[in-house]
Amino acid sequence: SLQQMGTLKLVALVAVTPPQVLRADLARGALDSLLLPNVPIAYSRNSTMANADSNAKCFKSDYGKSSPHVNNTGVELIIRAMMASPDKSLVIMCTACLGDVAQVIATQGDLFVSKVKEVVLMGFAAKAVRRRSSIEPEESGIDADDELRRKVFKRCQERGIATVILGKEIALGFP
Repeated sequence: SLQQMGTLKLVALVAVTPPQVLRADLARGALDSLLLPNVPIAYSRNSTMANADSNAKCFKSDYGKSSPHVNNTGVELIIRAMMASPDKSLVIMCTACLGDVAQVIATQGDLFVSKVKEVVLMGFAAKAVRRRSSIEPEESGIDADDELRRKVFKRCQERGIATVILGKEIALGFP
């Protein structure tokens, strides 16, 4: 609906929560059913989340069949989407592990800065801002995730990329 209204144009999707490949296949089926077959989907190799094999059985449905159209890693797809986009046109929305985004910023920093307008982080929380300091994410308890969040927050701020944080309270109906 948002795409039909012209509010957004979905250019790519990366599945990051284990089992990533199965989730990517499920997303491919969902987007195909929404008549969005041209939106590429990839899976993350940079997830810091523990392997969730126990969740895999819930994806063994017709919608989760293996798709030949899910064949890229998240980093490759993000770079490809950036290269095909006009300057300062992309909004990257993250709802989970930031490993792919952190790797793209580290390896393709100039391209990231030239193409990305803002980074939206959903479900994350930030510490209160002090004068002349960078925004820092709150600790999640997973050291690897926390390190990736700090890198993304810091690099976006250093490079002047707007960072929007939609805290977990929003999802819970906080006013």
